[in-house]
Amino acid sequence: MAELLRSAAEGGVEEAYGPLGDLLTAMGERVEALMCYFASIHAGDADVLHDAITLARSLTDEDIRHAGELAGCPAEAEAHGEDGSEVPLSR
Repeated sequence: MAELLRSAAEGGVEEAYGPLGDLLTAMGERVEALMCYFASIHAGDADVLHDAITLARSLTDEDIRHAGELAGCPAEAEAHGEDGSEVPLSR
């Protein structure tokens, strides 16, 4: 199932990223799952935002940034406070 969803996502079916992220999370592939959530958010799917935040809290800042780079949207992997200062991503 993961390979089918991965093929769909890589083939341009952006709707496959959310379910693929869910499946990869269940399989313990957390960085790759977060990459899928970032790609889904970048494509305009805010439904996975809660899942992405929950998953990110269990990862290191380095893992979160790596997931953003893998998704091709490193800006989504950064967090900034109201004053513009960088804040830790994981908690």
